[in-house]
Amino acid sequence: ASIVHEIKNPIQILVMHMEMVQRGKPLPNWTELLAQQIKRLSEITRRLMNFSRNVSDETKMDEIRVNQPIQETAAIVEHEYRNLNIEIEAHLQEDLPPIVGNANSLQQVFLNMLINARDAMPQGGKIIVSTESSGYYVIVKFADTGSGISKEHLDKIFMPFFTTKGEGSGTGLGLSICRKIIGEHKGEIKVESEVGKGTTFTIFLPMRRRLS
Repeated sequence: ASIVHEIKNPIQILVMHMEMVQRGKPLPNWTELLAQQIKRLSEITRRLMNFSRNVSDETKMDEIRVNQPIQETAAIVEHEYRNLNIEIEAHLQEDLPPIVGNANSLQQVFLNMLINARDAMPQGGKIIVSTESSGYYVIVKFADTGSGISKEHLDKIFMPFFTTKGEGSGTGLGLSICRKIIGEHKGEIKVESEVGKGTTFTIFLPMRRRLS
């Protein structure tokens, strides 16, 4: 189920882009975005092959600026969300310090945040995505105006296979995978929510520390 979940996200993105191309409304950089998702599928396949051979595998980490994968992920869903009466509002710190991370893995986290927010707002609403730097961390927030999460569920949402969605609508793996990815980046993910008012996920990613 975990493997299926990982593969499903890039396939969904590829399908959405191809539909936009077929309608004659492709994004300006659609070929680059398609190439990124194909590369993601290739990377997942490589990891599975290594796993089957019992080969130790570590995610490749590079210096990245978090705003870029956020903007790319938002661009992927923006057209669909507009049709669903969902507004994505971005407040991204321009001089955000770099982190050491994997852009593809983080894009998977950001896409999951946007999908969860969409599912919490079936009648439409707003998603506010923001970035800032504080102390030794780059902080990313995804806040929605959705239905919110009850207190009894809040402590369980990062547990594997736990889901509040209906049968067939979710595997309950999305947020547990997100926490695993953020953990691989030496970061932390937290959630605050109020029923009827919305949910905010806050992601802390350590800045790249340079020796003076």
